[in-house]
Amino acid sequence: MLCNYFYNETQMRPLGGQGPAQSTIQAVHQAIQAQQQALQAQQQALHYKRNKCNKVIIHHNRIIHYSLIIHHRRITHHNHITRCRLHKNGIYF
Repeated sequence: MLCNYFYNETQMRPLGGQGPAQSTIQAVHQAIQAQQQALQAQQQALHYKRNKCNKVIIHHNRIIHYSLIIHHRRITHHNHITRCRLHKNGIYF
């Protein structure tokens, strides 16, 4: 009985049987194609999600970078004002 599940590829017939196996091979081929298409769709969806996440991360990093620049400018300005005040009072460092 198990021999009916294996095929002679050259004659396209089940081993030990009389009928053509072409329809079975086509069905298996179609199932494989459907699986491949589903896998490609999954990979495309994953690629889209990764790109979307990367864009969010890049945007977030830009905001942090901009905030750090502003913070640095404020500190630099504050240090400049402090130095000017100290110089007016005759304190140099």
